[in-house]
Amino acid sequence: METCKRLKGAERTKSIPVIMVTAYQDRDVEAFLEGADDFVNKPFDRTEITFRVRSMLRIRHLNDELERAMAYIEELDRNLPKR
Repeated sequence: METCKRLKGAERTKSIPVIMVTAYQDRDVEAFLEGADDFVNKPFDRTEITFRVRSMLRIRHLNDELERAMAYIEELDRNLPKR
């Protein structure tokens, strides 16, 4: 939990996807409050973990594309003639 909190609390690492995996059934709410992006209870199915990781990577890729598009739009806006 502490590692997740630190990752999500730092500007440089806050966008790193975190999937918490634990044997404690009642820790899911705490994990999400600390910034976890997903939560899996042990024992876990390897296929389930694979799909969750792929989903997090897809979300990360889409967020990166969105950030690039927003930066491009801001650059275009800065270069428009002012009225």
